[in-house]
Amino acid sequence: MVYKDSLKYSCLLWQGQEPQILRLFFSRNLYNIHRLAGGHLELLHHAANILQALPVSAFFNVPHGVANAILLPTIVEYNALADHGKYFNIYNYIAPLPAALEEFTPDMLVDAIVELNDSLGIPDGLEEVGVTKDKFDAMADDAMKSGNIAVNPRSTTKKDVLALYEKAFSGLE
Repeated sequence: MVYKDSLKYSCLLWQGQEPQILRLFFSRNLYNIHRLAGGHLELLHHAANILQALPVSAFFNVPHGVANAILLPTIVEYNALADHGKYFNIYNYIAPLPAALEEFTPDMLVDAIVELNDSLGIPDGLEEVGVTKDKFDAMADDAMKSGNIAVNPRSTTKKDVLALYEKAFSGLE
């Protein structure tokens, strides 16, 4: 409940703010932002996001929050098959205009996350932060060692992780 409330209130505060103000806020409140982001990912139950972001940070010195933000649209799209109503709730927290349940589709959340990332100046893909494809195999090996793999909503293999890195390399189109 605390995470759900923090997401709701965070999104209400962020809506309508200028990107420069948001970047200043984030840069001065990184610890709290990390805690909030972790809670939001927990609410989404996207362990695949965390397990894939850690190697991006380790191999390429990309800030962990940035790696999470870049990967999140790809992982949300991947895990959509396992959604049981959480995507609708999250969408209505972050979208400028809420959707009715009967009109909602999971791709609407993916689009809303992409728009939020764009408004914050988050790079579209891993390539933009210096990630190179030659490290994908080693990164996937590291990701598979994470305990988070067991709690992702969908069963995830190394082949899946490699495909997700490939998809996130240039960003979603």
